[in-house]
Amino acid sequence: MNEKEFYSSLKKELENDLNYLKKEKAEEEEKRRLEKINDLEKTKTELTKLIEEKHEKNKLEIIELEKKLKTFYYWLFGTFLLLLVIIIGTFFYLRNSFGK
Repeated sequence: MNEKEFYSSLKKELENDLNYLKKEKAEEEEKRRLEKINDLEKTKTELTKLIEEKHEKNKLEIIELEKKLKTFYYWLFGTFLLLLVIIIGTFFYLRNSFGK
């Protein structure tokens, strides 16, 4: 009977140790999973911040390009008007010169 009790207590201890190890393994896996989730959230936050910075930079570049394009159109329109005045003036000058 003593031997039987010894084996049953040994079995109980081994089962307790096994349950403890299973619990410890599950906790370790949960800890790794949570660390992975935290790393993914940090990466997501960093990428979101980078995307926002790039978006703002692109927005500013677009505004700058629009200003340059507007200036170009004003110069183009001014040049067109100047050439138009020169052509019309030349036309009237030549018309009056040949008309006399």
